[in-house]
Amino acid sequence: MSSRTSRIAPWLISAALVSALFFNGLDLTWFAVAMVLLLIWFALTGILLYRTGLETGSRALPGAVMLFWLWLGLGILFSPVQYLSVVNFWWVGALPTAYLGFLLAPDKDQLWRRLWLLLLLIGIGLSGYALVEFFILHGQPDATFFTKNSLAAFLNLLLLPLVGEFVLASQVRRRLVAGLAILLFVFLLGLIQSRGAWLGLFGGVWLLYGLGMSQATYRRWLGAGALIAC
Repeated sequence: MSSRTSRIAPWLISAALVSALFFNGLDLTWFAVAMVLLLIWFALTGILLYRTGLETGSRALPGAVMLFWLWLGLGILFSPVQYLSVVNFWWVGALPTAYLGFLLAPDKDQLWRRLWLLLLLIGIGLSGYALVEFFILHGQPDATFFTKNSLAAFLNLLLLPLVGEFVLASQVRRRLVAGLAILLFVFLLGLIQSRGAWLGLFGGVWLLYGLGMSQATYRRWLGAGALIAC
């Protein structure tokens, strides 16, 4: 059960992400598909924990997340517009579901390694689509997102782990792949010209630098800075 769940989980999460990419804020179909996939993963993780037991550790943060989600659910009972409150409960609940699912996964490292490859491929595919929109179709580089700034925010979420991979990875091949992906995503950020995205990227990289100073050489950080500056 554990090995099967570890193989299925990255595909469920990635499929949920792809479904969410087509959600435009109005038609809830794609959003419902994404939430169902996340709940299936969450249920599989719960079944596995029921059989193997929960690892010891701090439960304060998971408990706070569950209480927050419960508070949203109780708010439905007192809402003057219950339909909107139900939508908000699941809308905001996507984050607690994904967070708790990953936190409770018994094989986080293996799950992340498999999931990260799929996320990177999704990001490269979206970037390629956005480049076609900009250079061939002469439109806004927004891929499947409602605005190009939303695409920039998504690319930022990928860029920060990529920078960490570039400065900390011991294998040359992994650093090369991370460097090429950084160049692609940063180039697209330049086309989008979102000041908020650039501020978020620089702030995130500065935070990573503070967290990883003792683990990486200055040469690696200079290389990452050069890739972003290009």
